[in-house]
Amino acid sequence: MLTSKGIIDALKLTPHPEGGYFKEIYRSEGVIKKDSLDFITHGDRNYSTSIYFLLDQADYSAFHRIKQDEIWHFYLGSTLLLHTINVKGDYKRIRIGNNISEEEVLQYVVPAGTWFASELENKNDLHYVDVL
Repeated sequence: MLTSKGIIDALKLTPHPEGGYFKEIYRSEGVIKKDSLDFITHGDRNYSTSIYFLLDQADYSAFHRIKQDEIWHFYLGSTLLLHTINVKGDYKRIRIGNNISEEEVLQYVVPAGTWFASELENKNDLHYVDVL
């Protein structure tokens, strides 16, 4: 049976600044220059990046705002609660998991400019995703 420690060790995940564990697995060579981006963005940005991300038990990812869309893909574990506040100030809770008959989604796009946080619905488990 997979454990959080087993996944962290096997994939060489490290603590993420906003909570949980991660490892960058892809960074595009293509770059968008700062002068082509909006005023919120500081510095050049890669076209795309991808990380493995794991929350374990009481771990959570604190509220933070993103500058580009993020796509969350479910891999394994219990349901992840994604709390979002859009640019209009509207709150939404998304359940990311594999129980689609219970209104869980396998994939979710967090739009640029959104404030969001994540936590486990079941604090005795783990949740493992890929974030693009």
